Amino acid sequence: MLTLRDTQPSQNPDFWLQAVSQLDEKITAIQSRGKVKASHEMESIIDGLRISALTQLPPFLLSLIRPLKSASKGLSTNLAVLQTSLLLKYQPFYAFLVKQSPKIAKQVERGYVNAARGYYETAFRRYTRSLGVIKARKVEKTELLGATTVEVGKGGYADVYERLKYSNVDVEGEGGALLAYMADDKELVRPTI
Repeated sequence: MLTLRDTQPSQNPDFWLQAVSQLDEKITAIQSRGKVKASHEMESIIDGLRISALTQLPPFLLSLIRPLKSASKGLSTNLAVLQTSLLLKYQPFYAFLVKQSPKIAKQVERGYVNAARGYYETAFRRYTRSLGVIKARKVEKTELLGATTVEVGKGGYADVYERLKYSNVDVEGEGGALLAYMADDKELVRPTI
């Protein structure tokens, strides 16, 4: 309980996870034993700790999604990774807020939804701008890959694929393809066509 009173969630979130779960158990226990004198005495202390948690958890949760709002870091932060690695880990904080103060939990929820909306809006805007650039490029040749434009004559397909004779790597004297590792060989002599 000293963790809730003396520290911030950002200082040691793991201790805060344990402390918030313990506080939630104590709040439930006090509410179920309303007529016991000891529970009345502890009620003010527990309520003070609850208020402390309710004031410190929302800024901490909103600070986790702050990178999504940043214009320079916004799309460099992966939303799916943020959700699985951070937000899912600290889900008990949000559950505590929902249970103890739905109004504050709704504010945190709105902050997350607005950050995610901005993230996706920026990503889709960039995507559509990129599609516009690609669409503006002109295709030089409208020939399909693998399609033949020459009619097959009496020579069969040999005439059609005549232009592929240079595609073989090992063709001597024909100007075959030069691979990158071959270019590093200082003794290699390229035949001229």
